[in-house]
Amino acid sequence: MFCKGNVSLLNKDGIAVVGTRKISSYGRRVAADFTRLLADDFVIVSGLAYGVDSVAHEVTLQEQGETVEVLGSGILNIYPSANEGLAKRIVDNGGLVVSEYGLRAQPLAYRFPHRNRLVAGLAKGLLVCQAPLKSGTNSTVELALQQGKDIFVVPGEIYDSGFSGSNNLIKSMQGACVTTPRDIIDYYGL
Repeated sequence: MFCKGNVSLLNKDGIAVVGTRKISSYGRRVAADFTRLLADDFVIVSGLAYGVDSVAHEVTLQEQGETVEVLGSGILNIYPSANEGLAKRIVDNGGLVVSEYGLRAQPLAYRFPHRNRLVAGLAKGLLVCQAPLKSGTNSTVELALQQGKDIFVVPGEIYDSGFSGSNNLIKSMQGACVTTPRDIIDYYGL
């Protein structure tokens, strides 16, 4: 495993904040509001992708919290490249960049599902902020369930296909429905 930044974060309790790259305004509010409060008690883990991941990392930095970004590329080949500045700010503010791929490894499509097992593995619980039915978020949830992690899902508009995956997770009872960050904080007795 290749790391850049504060490796001590790997020994702290984390919550993975995940979801779609095509985030709605509601999904953005959910990701921001939940992250804002969860960052007080947890290291925020995510994948540095556009959408939910970027919001989670950005808000954690604003709150002076700790965050870990898990890449599907090498740590010297940040993907998406538009998030290179965000990755640098994360490290500069006491965060951590992690990858299991060589330093300059390319962001190949098959690496992102592999990356998702690390996102799940570095956290005690997984928060799904917004996910369509077909989404990489679903693979992250499956991997988290295999690892015995807690799954928390924020419900979304039932007529918006951008939330069909989220709502299906709740309906199939694969994730606990949460409507406030306090639900997660109380679940862990904090």
